Amino acid sequence: MRGSTKGDEPPELRDWKEEQRRNGIEPEYRNLRQPERGATEESLFAEQTGQCVYCGRGISLDRKRHYHIEHSAAVEAESTAELQLDYTNLFLSCGPEGDRGTRNTCGHHKGDWFEEECHIPPAPETCAERFGFRSSGRIAGDSSPEADKMIAMLNLNHPELVTERRVMVDAGPRLERRHRTGITGSGLPGHEPRRSPPQFRQCRDRIPDGVDRREDGRSECQGVQARGVYVRIVRS
Repeated sequence: MRGSTKGDEPPELRDWKEEQRRNGIEPEYRNLRQPERGATEESLFAEQTGQCVYCGRGISLDRKRHYHIEHSAAVEAESTAELQLDYTNLFLSCGPEGDRGTRNTCGHHKGDWFEEECHIPPAPETCAERFGFRSSGRIAGDSSPEADKMIAMLNLNHPELVTERRVMVDAGPRLERRHRTGITGSGLPGHEPRRSPPQFRQCRDRIPDGVDRREDGRSECQGVQARGVYVRIVRS
């Protein structure tokens, strides 16, 4: 999973919720309309640098069926109903449609699923610790039932996603050459080279013990950036 660092709640959403309560109405997500909804989407888009919180695919706010507001903890359950307008629980996910038709991944595939004991919030530091890319393009978890469940429920090893990741993995040697000069970039259209952040330079120190080990007991990690996402690749 990619993850996203949460910022402040947009004032439009906050003010709308306060106004609803002043009028004796408990605000509900189903009643969220423009301009508050648009302001919320724009805020989430900026936080996530225009990418799906789960797979990292690009999102365009001009294509309404290509993304949706996602509740990380689904709010249909009574125990999580109060989170339906909690900004810390709101993200943007790709789908339900993509360039090739229905996109059966990420939030669209997850639907209303939520099991508190298996749920892993999409915080970047947690995602970096618990998920990594194999050189095959598949996502691997940290061997825990929770990580395996999240990968399955989000369908993160869908063939299209695996193929896209494989392209990123194959670009690794070229990006590593850039890295040695202190510059890195995705190598993809629309992404200019930029200075490597600390998490890229320290990639080899970030593989948790027991995660994606090869048969000889060693792990190899290579930092790669694509669509603004720095990922950990484990050579298998």
